[in-house]
Amino acid sequence: MTPSSTQPEACPDCGAPLQAIKLFAHGPESLVGLALDSDVTFYTADGAERGTWSGKYTIDGQVQAYMCTSCRRIFLYGEPVQE
Repeated sequence: MTPSSTQPEACPDCGAPLQAIKLFAHGPESLVGLALDSDVTFYTADGAERGTWSGKYTIDGQVQAYMCTSCRRIFLYGEPVQE
């Protein structure tokens, strides 16, 4: 996904360019020694509860992450689901 017009192209703290990054949760290793990492790509409302049958949260949107190439500050942006 490309940044939307509401996301700054430069760091608001130091003015350096922002670079897209991927956030992930580092999980335990599987039985064959492979890590069970998962991307952090979605968000939901703070008070959301897991579905009764699926056990999953409702997806309200997708998270986009960027890091400043100079000061290394990380910025997160939410891209709402298009209905």
